[in-house]
Amino acid sequence: MRFDFDLPSTNLKHMAENGRLTFCLTHGGIVEWLILSSWSRQNNLGAVLIANRKRILLFSKPLYFLQILFRHKKYEDLFLSSEMGPRLLFCPSREPKRPFDPTPSESVLAGIYKQLAPTGTLQSFHLVPVLILWRKYVRGAKRRPFEYLLGLSSRPNILGKMYYLLRQRRDSTVRALDPLDMHSPATDTMEMLEASEAVRVAKATRRKILVLTQQEMRIILGPRYDSPHLVKESILRDAEITATIARLSKAEGVDPKKIMQRAYQNLTEIVANYKVRTVEVLYVFLRWMFTKVFDGVEYSSEQIEEVREIMRKRSVVFIPCHRSHFDYLVMPYVLFENDIVTPHIAAGVNLSFWPVGSVLRSAGAFFIRRSFRGDELYALCLKKYVEYILKNRTPFKFFIEGTRSRSGKMLPPAYGILKTVLERFQNHIVEDIALIPVSITYDEVPEEGTYSQELGGKKKTEESTAALLKSRRVIKRKMGRVYLRFAHFLSVKEIEELSREKAETSTLMLQKTAFRVSKSICDVTPITPKAIVSTILLNHQISTLSLEEILRLASMVANYLRWAKTPMTVGRDSEIKRAIEQIVRTQRRRGVIGSAEDTVPRLYFCEESKRTLLNYYKNNAIHALVLPGITLLAAMKMASRHGEYQQEQLLNYATELRNLLKFDFFFNPTSEFREEITHLLEYFLPETARNGTRFSALSSTFEKLQDMTVYTSGPGYLLESYLIALDATKEIGSGTFEKKALIQTITRFAVSLREGRQLRFAESISIQNFSTAIQMLENHGLITEEKADARIKFRINPYDEAVASLRQTLFGYLELIDAQPQRVFDSISIKHSSGQEGQEVSP
Repeated sequence: MRFDFDLPSTNLKHMAENGRLTFCLTHGGIVEWLILSSWSRQNNLGAVLIANRKRILLFSKPLYFLQILFRHKKYEDLFLSSEMGPRLLFCPSREPKRPFDPTPSESVLAGIYKQLAPTGTLQSFHLVPVLILWRKYVRGAKRRPFEYLLGLSSRPNILGKMYYLLRQRRDSTVRALDPLDMHSPATDTMEMLEASEAVRVAKATRRKILVLTQQEMRIILGPRYDSPHLVKESILRDAEITATIARLSKAEGVDPKKIMQRAYQNLTEIVANYKVRTVEVLYVFLRWMFTKVFDGVEYSSEQIEEVREIMRKRSVVFIPCHRSHFDYLVMPYVLFENDIVTPHIAAGVNLSFWPVGSVLRSAGAFFIRRSFRGDELYALCLKKYVEYILKNRTPFKFFIEGTRSRSGKMLPPAYGILKTVLERFQNHIVEDIALIPVSITYDEVPEEGTYSQELGGKKKTEESTAALLKSRRVIKRKMGRVYLRFAHFLSVKEIEELSREKAETSTLMLQKTAFRVSKSICDVTPITPKAIVSTILLNHQISTLSLEEILRLASMVANYLRWAKTPMTVGRDSEIKRAIEQIVRTQRRRGVIGSAEDTVPRLYFCEESKRTLLNYYKNNAIHALVLPGITLLAAMKMASRHGEYQQEQLLNYATELRNLLKFDFFFNPTSEFREEITHLLEYFLPETARNGTRFSALSSTFEKLQDMTVYTSGPGYLLESYLIALDATKEIGSGTFEKKALIQTITRFAVSLREGRQLRFAESISIQNFSTAIQMLENHGLITEEKADARIKFRINPYDEAVASLRQTLFGYLELIDAQPQRVFDSISIKHSSGQEGQEVSP
């Protein structure tokens, strides 16, 4: 039979062995009975012989049919009989003719309750609602032509059922929902008026079966969708839209119809045209692609079930990171595969080119301009469309970073759509919204080559049909696996309540929420072996390493990640070793990693021209390794400055680094951050019973003190980017620039430093790094943001002592990164902060 069965056979067998198992359907008949009976026999549960339908009894047990027909027995007697096998209870949603008359299914449930309640054996009667979905479809306000012939896809007539059974496609679903009992107290007002407790419980039980089934239908099919035309018409009638049109018409002195036409065009540009048939076709294509280009998508079934549970009760907004254009496809593919409706997707208008635009729009994408500052009408149309989506409880997703990260590291959050979502809740459009952070990670990103060029300042290639055709070469090689992870959801209702208790402004609440979402994404992002290899080759002070050394260092990093409970794509040492060896061979063959052929053992190194490429994958793990880097750099600065271990001073230096890097990473508040560093000291600088000192413990933590550079060099390229930006603005002297022009000026300055061999890290030339460097310099007062004519510009302020001190701090940390840890710690006498002499480090 061409069905995908999602029935927990083990649990159902246990229920059948310990009582009576009863399947519950809200619609159907003989065909549905045959489907469930066939599955039950195949799974050794026995045939379904008893149901509360005479026609089914006629075929399954003619004797029972006659007993029911002549009223010698009632249905509840059959359900409680000693007959082996599951039962089938039909609970249609048809309402009773009179308010207090129980429906036939309620009468059966009431009779069962009357017999079992006095004996205390109600817990042995197991009710399992089952949803049989014949075909996925879009639930609209009107019937489609084929639905008049075949019936609704969720409730087809006999002709429709025969058609679906004869098809060669296997896309009909049989899903078991959460089991329930008959102990739920009746709280509904009408039910409380019932004189009989049995009827009250029966009504509550039937209602729960109907609710569970409808919730599951909504999860699989989504809400009812209106046509794009009806959506636009509905939005244009909104009171705020009409008031804005009237005001703009008066202000601009034009006919209101022209403003209305402009609003309609805006909505035409935005609104999606969701069609489940497009999603089905894309699913077939993606299933091929994820086996042709990738080695599949890895995700957690438990997390999928958590998402399913959340969608039963709340409006859902998925918020993933953005690494590749494939991000648009990965999550919908996984959700569709698990019978969850695919979300609407906020996409950049740059992807609306033919033919991709129309395909994505019919798959649920709605397109947003990259910038609409100053266009009040467009901004309002977008807000009202998001409001319509949330009000309709349509799941949708947007990327918190706003654009793809070319560096592989989480970008600072873009607040636009998140602000709109929070405002819709504050305006009481929905009761609650679940924000679900999502991590999408790749072993290899198809766009890796273009990212390196764009970070260096090369103009981004615009998306087009020609560019799409050129990209077909991507399918010529395997790119590893894709990893999808869902973090725990954030309730907007709880966020709002907490913010109100703390008397926070809306802006602060927005910033904190964006921070929590971004940090949650980082926390569930798994570290890949390629990220570990890239970290070692780019960070270790020794530029050429043997495979044995790479494996040893990889084991060192993996041990720390396990200690920190950071997720990894491979867990066991043997798997890591095998993956590292394969990556080194593959990257050497591709020319990313070079090798010295005349040495024994063979030594490997990163080709200078490929550093930016490997830095992308290093940045996939930098969020998990930045705290060790900060901790050890702070320890080095303390050792070089004070010559003794002073934990408070170490924490101060770590906090200083945190404040420098806070625009590139998502750190906890200062007090929690200092606690994290204190906890890390237990790993890297544990107390030693030998002499009570802390620095001496480094020799037992690291086989060679030079291995510390795997961690300490991690944030080095970012600090150098900050220093480049600072020196570039100092050289400019003064002036006002738009952000793009200022970044271009800083990039040219960085290129001149590279040509003069004055840079430590080739990857420090990055327009994304310079963008966050501008934020850092603004925070320290060297740059001031100015708004004029709906455009943002930056004014460079005079170079003062505070900025000179900042430069000295940045330069000092870069000097420490260059220094050999052995010399930093060997050149001092280690002693307690109280002054007691200790022993020198002898690694």
